[in-house]
Amino acid sequence: MKLLKPVILLACVISLVSCLGNTGSEPTVITEPLGRSYYYITNQSESNLNVTYKIANFAVDSTVAVPTNSTTKVFQLARSNFPAPSEAFDNLRFFMQSSDMTSPIFVVEPIVDENWNDITAEGDTVKKYELRLTEEDIE
Repeated sequence: MKLLKPVILLACVISLVSCLGNTGSEPTVITEPLGRSYYYITNQSESNLNVTYKIANFAVDSTVAVPTNSTTKVFQLARSNFPAPSEAFDNLRFFMQSSDMTSPIFVVEPIVDENWNDITAEGDTVKKYELRLTEEDIE
């Protein structure tokens, strides 16, 4: 028994020393590409609006205020690619801010990617999409 303890201790020391001498290559870091998209509404109408949007594949609605003559980021989505608007939204419903939220004045359904402007600037690391609303759209 007296001999067993030093043998185990020696085996542990040898194992530890061999680990310290490991000169193997550094582990390779694997990074999955991730694309993030931002979605903006530009309100060029004369009315302050609320937009209620249904997120694609979710049973949740969200509402954002979009003041007159402004651009408002309403949502962002990250996936393995840069998701287009049709991948982010099922529909958009616009309401006057001063009215009830039961009768939309303008509805975008289905979401058509070609109706959105790609406003991504050179050097941006995210994709940026903009939907412009004019007075004619909400009349």
